[in-house]
Amino acid sequence: MLFAQTPDPTSSQVADFCNQVAPGITPALIPCQPVADEMDSKRSVSIVRQHVAKYGGEQVNGWAITETRGLFLEAEAYSAWRDPTGKLVDITPRPSPSKNLLFIQDEKRIYSGPLLDTIRHPLIDDVNVIRFIHALGKHATLNHQLEQAEQQGNEGKADRLDRDLSKLEKEIAQLHARLSRLL
Repeated sequence: MLFAQTPDPTSSQVADFCNQVAPGITPALIPCQPVADEMDSKRSVSIVRQHVAKYGGEQVNGWAITETRGLFLEAEAYSAWRDPTGKLVDITPRPSPSKNLLFIQDEKRIYSGPLLDTIRHPLIDDVNVIRFIHALGKHATLNHQLEQAEQQGNEGKADRLDRDLSKLEKEIAQLHARLSRLL
């Protein structure tokens, strides 16, 4: 099974990746203190926005940097919460909990519609890693197109995109299984 984990911020590969994502901004390890799963969204942007409205503080936009066990790095458009005392905290529940999150604060990242696609970078030269990264990016694009087609009431296009997504999800599952065997 592939799980994202907090990468070593002192690794040169991680530092180079972070500099490509947000040039000149130093990433920081921030504590993870997930709020109870009472929120009606799984997206950090929505969770932090709701939390700020309820408890004060500030929404801080940027990038969550994770590593999938020596296979690839990811930068996900993400929001953290700055509490009223000024402490930056990750409050979003994550599938694989950890003590800290590597976070790049980036004021240029403002959520104003569809989520930004996650940036991925392979750590090894492996055709299955490259295909997996490509398939995940394509999946995000198709999901966005499907949401648009459904909002526009274009049933024919939505049905075609839904079939394409199902086919792609099978490919992703196969690649996931292959990559899991590498670990």
